[in-house]
Amino acid sequence: MDSWESIYLAGVLLVHRVAKNQTPHQIELLDNFLNNSSFSNIQNRQFMSAVNILEYANSIHIEQTRIFWSIKINLAQTYKWQGEIEKFQTIIDEIDLSAANAKFQLCVAALTSDKDTFVTKLKEVSVNNLVTVSELYEWPVFSEMRENPEFNKWVEEAYGCALSKLQTLLQPKLLDLSPKSTINMISEYYKDRSGEGLSENFNITLGSS
Repeated sequence: MDSWESIYLAGVLLVHRVAKNQTPHQIELLDNFLNNSSFSNIQNRQFMSAVNILEYANSIHIEQTRIFWSIKINLAQTYKWQGEIEKFQTIIDEIDLSAANAKFQLCVAALTSDKDTFVTKLKEVSVNNLVTVSELYEWPVFSEMRENPEFNKWVEEAYGCALSKLQTLLQPKLLDLSPKSTINMISEYYKDRSGEGLSENFNITLGSS
């Protein structure tokens, strides 16, 4: 798993650096790619690659847009889930709540266990459709708040409904890279798009090292 995370991390950073040089006019799209890549890791509790991607993203110049605030929030929560509380608090202190919208203020309240602010901002994000009910039950940033026995009541008061049960976070996955598995995965990929799988005489030569 550590090897997989290292390869994933290297791939994400390489893609971003190369694409940034080749297509500088798409920098916002590329910065969002970094954020989305790290979020997938956070969901799967692959914190090593997540924190490295986010530290890299935090070190480059990003305008204070939705992506900027998302990267800050994701980096803060990754530090927290790793138990690096000092680093977590440093990032939280860097966030200008007066400049961030209610969605990010809600996230900070969740991470800092500020229940009163969380409940207040929950009503605001519901009115402005900034966070969906499903996201409240799925996003890792709200995981500690979901443990509060009053969480469902808060959601129902703000949204008029709540989910019947908490959504389970995605569990870490080990990749099966055996030749048979790999060919089956490729076959399914093409089947999904063309309606037909690969022909029986389709062969892929894989290295044996």
